[in-house]
Amino acid sequence: MIARLVAVALALGLMIPQVGRAQAKKPPRISPITYAALAASAAFGAYLWFRPRTPDFPPLSAQQQAADEIAYLARQQDLEKLATLTTDEAVESFLVEFWASRDPFPETAVNEARVQYTRRFVESNQRFSEGRRPGWRTDRGRVYLLYGPPEEIERPDVQTEIWLYGPTATVPEPDNLYSRTNPGRTKFVFTDPTEFGYWRQVYSTVPGEIGEPVSPDAETEALR
Repeated sequence: MIARLVAVALALGLMIPQVGRAQAKKPPRISPITYAALAASAAFGAYLWFRPRTPDFPPLSAQQQAADEIAYLARQQDLEKLATLTTDEAVESFLVEFWASRDPFPETAVNEARVQYTRRFVESNQRFSEGRRPGWRTDRGRVYLLYGPPEEIERPDVQTEIWLYGPTATVPEPDNLYSRTNPGRTKFVFTDPTEFGYWRQVYSTVPGEIGEPVSPDAETEALR
């Protein structure tokens, strides 16, 4: 419908006679109707290009979905065993056994750890997908899966997100660019230098996590 309206408007604009066309050699003037049609067409094209999109990922087999869900928790031998399973029932039995050792309250009928982790998995795909990469495979999605939603999120600029959790471990935080604010808090820092929505983890106070401490004088390099 919009495409038809744009075409009609362009046709009407081109049909308006240009005054003094035969007498002057001035460049042809664009009529207001044509100009409005071109602007509308450009705006609609920009909308189609930049509108929010929900990635349409192909359906996965039960085996592949299980492998994705436990990727950050499973040992190599767990994944190898899962790869040998051929039925949905066998995959579910494997998951029940896998989560049984992680059940915080085995006396209850529900495995709270599995329920919580599965919910985070779904939410990470809904909130943190980047292009064709599902949310659980992104840096922010991984942190969300393993540590849960942050207590606070600070955005000092459009290219930086700082996720804050409770008190950090007893290991003192070295002096660096990101220790200047919220000292003593567990934090994860993500940057999106291109501003295209592709966030990368650059720092964390959690030992062994992605990101090395950044010196106070290395701000430009840290945010590159």
